[in-house]
Order: sequence, then C-alpha cells, then structure tokens
Amino acid sequence: MFDNSLQIDEYQIVGCHAGYGDPWAAINPIASEKPNMKILVAIDGSDASLNALRYVVSHHAMFGAEPEVVLVNVHLPVPSLRAKAVLGADVVEQYYREEADEALAPARALLHGTPCKVTERTIIGQPDQQIIAAAQQDACELIVMGARGRGAIGNFFMGSVAMKVIAESPVPVLSIK
Repeated sequence: MFDNSLQIDEYQIVGCHAGYGDPWAAINPIASEKPNMKILVAIDGSDASLNALRYVVSHHAMFGAEPEVVLVNVHLPVPSLRAKAVLGADVVEQYYREEADEALAPARALLHGTPCKVTERTIIGQPDQQIIAAAQQDACELIVMGARGRGAIGNFFMGSVAMKVIAESPVPVLSIK
C-alpha cells in the first residue's frame, strides 16, 4: 500500500518567481533537481511568437531551475544584390539590426526578471532552415514557436515555416497557438 507520510506543510507552494512558478515543481522536490534544458524560441515579433515565449516563461520550472532560452530572429535576405550594392552594406545591416530589435524588444521584456538564462541570435536566411540549423548548432533540446506569424501574409508564411520546421527538424518542436 502507498504510504503518503508527508504532512500538508511540506506541500506549501513556495519560491515561485514573480508568478512564473510551476506549482507541481514547487511541491515536487525532484522537479527542482532536473537538469536545465536549452530551448530555442523563434521570435518574429508576432503575437503568436510571443505567446510561445509566454508558454516557456510560465512553465519554466518544467524545463529545469534555470532553463536556457535562445531567442532566434530570422530575416529573409535582401532580395537583390543590387539593392545591397546601391544602398550599401552598412544600411542593410542597420535595417537588419533595427528589425531584430523591434521583434526582440517584447521578448526581452517578457524574460526580464525570470530565472531563464537568455541568449539572442539574429540570422539572415530562410527561416525554417535557419531555425533548425540554430537549434542544432546551439545544442537545443526543444524548439518552441508560434503556429502563425505576422499579419495576413505573415500568418500564411509563418504557418508554412512552422509546418516545415515540425516536418524537418531532428529536434523536438512545440508549436503554440
């Protein structure tokens, strides 16, 4: 017969960080001993990508005491080498930096004050291929991404990116609505 000898006092939920705790981890001492997981979160600035990050933040204890979150923002390359030649490499690089900062700013705010260790990567290329490559290069154990992207066209585009990543990634993928 199962002996449940622990008293109710030992089940108090304590140490939840700014409302981000996983109640099961707070009452289950084994959960706090989990190794920290490395999770890639694809961020394009859309509500769906931020919802994916919110999921990771609100369930961070499920991924270890201090999970490592790799924020990845992927930009399609400028469509023409001529555009880069006319505008100049500095202008194009500045454009990429500004777009990445705009997309990553809300993600930084969401992660502020959490126990998550954060790194950021901005990559130029095909989003599905680059997300998979980044997850492998950074030895991530999980990819978390929104099911849809930015705007009406973005929704179609990111939806297809999510589908490609799910289909092609050797790393497990969690897609959040």
